[in-house]
Amino acid sequence: MRKFFLVFLFLGIFILGGCLPKDNNKIKVYTSVYPIYDFTSKIGGDKVAVYPVVDFGVEPHHYEPDAATIVKLKNADLFIYNGLKMEYWLDKIKSQLPENKPKLVCATDGVQKRYGHNHYHHDDNEHNHHNEEGIDPHAWLNPLNVITMMENIKNALVEIDPENADYYNANFQHYSEKLNELDTRYYNQINRFDANIRKIIVSHDAFGYLCERYGIEQWAIEGLSRDTEPDMSKIANTIEYAKNNNIGVIFYEKSIGPSVANAIAKDLKELTGNNVIVLELNPIEAISKKERKDGIDYFKIMEQNLANLVHSFNITENLTNQKSVK
Repeated sequence: MRKFFLVFLFLGIFILGGCLPKDNNKIKVYTSVYPIYDFTSKIGGDKVAVYPVVDFGVEPHHYEPDAATIVKLKNADLFIYNGLKMEYWLDKIKSQLPENKPKLVCATDGVQKRYGHNHYHHDDNEHNHHNEEGIDPHAWLNPLNVITMMENIKNALVEIDPENADYYNANFQHYSEKLNELDTRYYNQINRFDANIRKIIVSHDAFGYLCERYGIEQWAIEGLSRDTEPDMSKIANTIEYAKNNNIGVIFYEKSIGPSVANAIAKDLKELTGNNVIVLELNPIEAISKKERKDGIDYFKIMEQNLANLVHSFNITENLTNQKSVK
């Protein structure tokens, strides 16, 4: 009986060990959501083994941690999270971790919070209530905030791995320059348009940091929570807003889908006679495994977002000019 027990115990340890990632003696870091994974990978480079808690292709708003997550985190050196109420499950995880293992790092320390709007249907769904304070977690949509976030990540890596401080500092310097360049491109291309043109309709209130930085007016069909369907009065108000502001693009998010945007575009086209189109605007909350394999990252998504915003403003400008001629 003892022999069988020892075999069973060894097998259990072997199976559990097989579930843990092999890091080849690198600093082992777990990150909460995709943007934090991407930023940490860029700063850590080949000195750090970075793993996501919310896996690729998983919707972060609906993620629930399990026992395996706790086991993995207990074997990590760092756990870096976004904060700003993005990880509504954070307190649950913290309560099950040892006091000093892993070291916890909030990437958004020092970032000025933005407060958005929430439209809740109060039911028994826990994640419908996770951000009743109305804090907008999408700080990374302002590139200057990402500099702060990357600096926090860099400082945490330097503290735990001082021998490679120069390496982490060099990576931070490189990406700080890229982020400043990205910010300049956004500012120059968007501010070519008059303020009355810089208006967008989006699926939910996720783009406030970006809009505040570049002087864009955001009309959100839904609030910070995405767990509810917009009611008919909100859709009617959205159509009226688009008509009054000559908006010819309705933005959607891939994880939500284009059905509501398509319906609004169809009604708006019938009402105005304009050729209203639907485009994606990505809040960069998650990417799929295929997108990761294809080399998609924060910078590529932000560049595509910029192209779609400029296209939208060009359409609004053309419709506004046509209306003024009439």
